[in-house]
Amino acid sequence: MKKDSTGSIFVVLIIILALVGVGGYYGWKELSKTVLENFAPKIRILNLDQVKGLGLAPVEINIELSDQGTGLDEVIVRTEQGRITQELYRKSFQGTKLEKIRLPFQGPESGLEEGEVTIEVKVFDKSFWSNGDTKRFSLPVDYHRPKLRILTTQHNAYHGGSQLIIYQADDENLVLTGVRSSSQIFAGFPIQYLDPTFRASNVFGALYAADIRQRHETINVNAFAIDKVGNEKIGSFYNKIRARNYKDVTLEVGDDLVQTSAIEIASKYQSSIGEEPTDFSSTDSNAFSYVFNTVRKANSDFITELLQRDIPKEKQWGQSFVLPKGSPELRFGERASYIYQEKEVASGISYGFSIANIRGTPVEAANNGEVLFADELGAYGRTVILDHGIGIATIYSQLDEMRVNVGDLVERGSVIGSVGDSGLALKPSVYYEIRIQGVPVNPLEWWDDVWVEAHIEDKVKEVKRLTGVTEIQPLQ
Repeated sequence: MKKDSTGSIFVVLIIILALVGVGGYYGWKELSKTVLENFAPKIRILNLDQVKGLGLAPVEINIELSDQGTGLDEVIVRTEQGRITQELYRKSFQGTKLEKIRLPFQGPESGLEEGEVTIEVKVFDKSFWSNGDTKRFSLPVDYHRPKLRILTTQHNAYHGGSQLIIYQADDENLVLTGVRSSSQIFAGFPIQYLDPTFRASNVFGALYAADIRQRHETINVNAFAIDKVGNEKIGSFYNKIRARNYKDVTLEVGDDLVQTSAIEIASKYQSSIGEEPTDFSSTDSNAFSYVFNTVRKANSDFITELLQRDIPKEKQWGQSFVLPKGSPELRFGERASYIYQEKEVASGISYGFSIANIRGTPVEAANNGEVLFADELGAYGRTVILDHGIGIATIYSQLDEMRVNVGDLVERGSVIGSVGDSGLALKPSVYYEIRIQGVPVNPLEWWDDVWVEAHIEDKVKEVKRLTGVTEIQPLQ
């Protein structure tokens, strides 16, 4: 009887030990998922690609911390410059899974020396092992603005016109200079792009426009220079935007353009942006109105974006620009009212010249340049765009055919296409624009030898004398 009792106790002990073992295994397994887990937290710098460096203007670096195990415990941020290490930020957490911190730098008040700073971010979780992650990155520190000196003296421009400024900009970390107007930035270029004999690494030029799309009295222009950390120097200079009177004109729109060409252009455009083409025959709206107001604007915006993608290249021309052959039907700056069946169906300011001629008449390049675009372009029709360097481009549209390809180099007077009536052409013609870094300007100035000499060539000579650069005359 005693033997049976002892055996029963032994069995019970085995069962208890087994249960403890099983419970211990699952308890340990669960424990290893929590306080004993060994997965490191993560650090993500959210806006590092937007932070150029630490300069005079306040800068904020945004950081995301995350941990999917036991949660976050602590973050420590330090700065290192040479042998000096300083604690910038420290914060404890209560096991949260996700946190965001902001590191503000208040210019010189941040206490950092000019040069370079390395920022180290360390984060730990609440596990038994204090799993951690570290991120290190370096940024330049610069508290000095670039120096800027205006060298040219005359900068008056007519509304819709162009102007050139030449200036000196000094900074070992200079990244961008130019003119900022009310509407956009006109990037500057090394002066040797304008005149290869003018060798001065700190002298720049910038062509800018008195934008016809703005009221002349609201246009404000200043020169600027920016270094790589974002420090900016603004240079004001005497300039005056003079008003210019542009005519109001009335143009008749034919049936074929409204009932056929405009509908085709509208349909292609709507399909290209994923819209169902409008059935203009069953609505009160007019296809010409839609193309003029919507498609034409989209096409013009495309040209602007295309011409602003890159900084200006070297000047490729040496003379004034050539006026297309034909009879001007519409001039730059004129406000045109388009009449169809005795009603105004559209109106707007012309950004160029519409020059009528016989279909098939050769269209010549206005100056030396490179073909930047040669294709169909909605309301503009078959279009060729030439880049002439230093921010100047010419546009030839409503062509019958294009005789050049993108990348071709063309010379002044060479044939690039022929007169046609593609796009919104009212009759066989070439629609011609000149743009300065995407902004339409009055071609009359660039067709004028006297204007080009006075506003471009003479200014360069003036600055050469001012800076002591010797004029080299070619041998006769």
